[in-house]
Amino acid sequence: MLDALHTPVTITSLTGEVIATGVTEADYLEQYAENYCEWVEGAVIKMSPATRKHNQHINYLGTLLETYLALRPIGEVVFPPFVLRMPTIRPRANREPDLMLILHGNAGELTETTFTGAPDIVIEIVSEESSERDRGTKFNEYEKIGAREYWLFDSRRREALFYHLNDVGVFVRRDADATGIYTTPLLPDLHLHIAPLWQDTPPNPIEIVATVKAMLGDDE
Repeated sequence: MLDALHTPVTITSLTGEVIATGVTEADYLEQYAENYCEWVEGAVIKMSPATRKHNQHINYLGTLLETYLALRPIGEVVFPPFVLRMPTIRPRANREPDLMLILHGNAGELTETTFTGAPDIVIEIVSEESSERDRGTKFNEYEKIGAREYWLFDSRRREALFYHLNDVGVFVRRDADATGIYTTPLLPDLHLHIAPLWQDTPPNPIEIVATVKAMLGDDE
């Protein structure tokens, strides 16, 4: 039963397939989280099956970031299904971002299955089904919890959007440069080349590792 501090949600206000209602957070974490489900004030939302392109994006970005962090050990990248708990926002929500970066020194609580707090970087791969949620609901949620950056990638539009949290806690757009390379002070010396995301066949892991090593001057 929801207490008076919790903002009630209705089925019609949620995006995605609601597969259960009246579920406690504890039951969600125990019974649903590992099956790519999210939770909003008692409602369990099943994520749509990932497409091949969606998986390619996660593999490309995940391999690139894992390689970078192996060579520059300043944090870790977290893959789904892994729960981002956001108990400070209303309505309360637990999300499962496509990728999260947690840098050393982050004040949040990282366990074996959840992260509670504000990730340094949250990444979502936008699909037709998730567009409203990723661009609207989650944008607002991640901003409210204080995520330092939010990255969105939409292959249908060949669009990569990057936002950083400014001094007053608002997401502000940060663009890639004229050559399609994005850099951020959170990840020194990393140059994220966006064009490979839109290729029919993205770089393989060996190519990605070689690229990152060369970028960081560790290609000996």
